[in-house]
Amino acid sequence: MRAGVCSTTLTLGQICNSSMSHPSPAARSWSSTGLDPGPDHKAGVAGQVAALVHHNHSNRPQENPVRPLILRHSLSLDGYSAPPPGVPEDFFVEYDNDPEFVTHMAEVLGSAGVHVMGAQAYQDMAGHWPFQDGPEADAMNRIPKVVFSRNPIPTPWATTTVCSGDLAPEIAALKAEEGGPILAHGGVRFAQAFVRADLVDVYHLLITPVAHGSGSQLFTEFTTLRLVEARSFPRGNLALTYTRPDTATRTP
Repeated sequence: MRAGVCSTTLTLGQICNSSMSHPSPAARSWSSTGLDPGPDHKAGVAGQVAALVHHNHSNRPQENPVRPLILRHSLSLDGYSAPPPGVPEDFFVEYDNDPEFVTHMAEVLGSAGVHVMGAQAYQDMAGHWPFQDGPEADAMNRIPKVVFSRNPIPTPWATTTVCSGDLAPEIAALKAEEGGPILAHGGVRFAQAFVRADLVDVYHLLITPVAHGSGSQLFTEFTTLRLVEARSFPRGNLALTYTRPDTATRTP
């Protein structure tokens, strides 16, 4: 990373004060874009995302190339990002019994150039992934992490940088850096901040066949997106990938 973003190198506990593959038959997929993915399709999730973002920015030659930000977020069947009080937040139905879904998630996590998350998500993940094995754990433990927190926090997880600057300029600076996609994780308020600031290039939404009836929603205003891929898995989970249209339509 460039000096002035979060740090010159990704070191443990460093604080930044910037001002500013083809799916198997069990996992069906289809595209609504009509685009020919070309050779990038064989590069897995990272290649597909790069192709999508390139297509969306192809009519804007004045812009410098940037790496995309992907928001990975879970939703219930009725569109809630977090359940109401008293309802367990267990989004993935029989996750461990769905090897196709586990493989897909490992590919998504492994496609990232950097993982970006909020303080609570970081603390939760730092207490889990370092003690796990497998492709998902390898992706989360090996790939650098950037955690946003206004206050100093413990950083027991290797390759962690803490950023305390404002979200939009920090993300803009990260996007300007070389490397793979920025994969954002976090709770509903953290995700909503990305949506409100229009920082998301690709939405990777994971839908579980459970309806909560009420709760917190990811989108708080009318937003138009374009579906580019949908995959279903044997246990009922869905992975929906959206990108912004060439011209997004939003209410004032």
